[in-house]
Amino acid sequence: MLTISQLRKSFGPTEVLRGIDLHVAKGQTTIVIGPSGSGKSTLLNCLNLLEIPDTGTIELDGMRMAFGDGGKKRIRELISYRQKTGMVFQSHQLFPHRTALENVIEGLIVVKRWNRVDAIRSGKALLAKVGLGEFADRFPAQLSGGQQQRIGIARALAMEPAILLFDEPTSALDPELVGEVLLVMKELTREGMTLVVATHEMNFAREVGDRVIFMEKGVISDDGTPKHIFGDSRNERVRQFLSRFETGGEVSVSELSAN
Repeated sequence: MLTISQLRKSFGPTEVLRGIDLHVAKGQTTIVIGPSGSGKSTLLNCLNLLEIPDTGTIELDGMRMAFGDGGKKRIRELISYRQKTGMVFQSHQLFPHRTALENVIEGLIVVKRWNRVDAIRSGKALLAKVGLGEFADRFPAQLSGGQQQRIGIARALAMEPAILLFDEPTSALDPELVGEVLLVMKELTREGMTLVVATHEMNFAREVGDRVIFMEKGVISDDGTPKHIFGDSRNERVRQFLSRFETGGEVSVSELSAN
C-alpha cells in the first residue's frame, strides 16, 4: 500500500526527517510515537504532500513520487496523489461558516465534481457513520471539540482515500471527549482501513495498532508490534519515553467498546 524510501526534509539548516524508510501494508494500522519535535507531524505532512520532501520516494497505491531530482511536480500530479490520502488534523481545520454537512461534501463537489444531490446523500451517510447524523445542519461553533474532530474524519472519508493519516487527533480535546474520537478510529481499523496515526494515546497504540514505530530526531529508532514496543523493546530511549505515561489514567478503548 505505502512504501517510503530514504525520505528527507529540512527547514532551513534543520534536517527534520533524516532518511525515513517505512512500509505500510494494506489494512494495517501503524502508530507513530515519539517525543515532541521528533518529526512525526512532518512525516505525515510529507505523506500528504502538504510539505514536499527534499529527497526520497513515496509509493502509494500504485503511484510513485520521486523527490530531489530537480524537477517540479505538476499541479495535476500533486492533486492526483493527494486524492489517495485523507488527513485528520490536530485542530479540526473545519470551515467555520459552513455546516457539518457542507464541510463533509466540499471535496466531493469541488474536487471530485459530484452533483450536489449525490454528495449530500454520501455526506449524510458519513455523518451517520461517525455518530453525528442529527447534527448535519449545525455549524462547528455549535459542536464540541470531539464532534468537530469526528466531522473531520467524515470529511476525510468522503474522498474514499487509500490511506488515512491522523496527526495527534485527540491532542486538542478535553480528556472526556477523547474516547468518542478513538472509538470511531477503532471502528475504521475493524473495517480494514489503512491508517497511519501519530499519537500520545498509548493505550490506543497498544490495543489498536498492528505496528508501532518510535521516532526521535528525525529517524525511526525502533519498530515492531505493540507487544515488542511496550514490553520487549531494548531501546533505552523507548523505555524512557514510555515511562512518562501513566497508562492507568488514559482512555481504554476496550472498555469504551464494551460500554
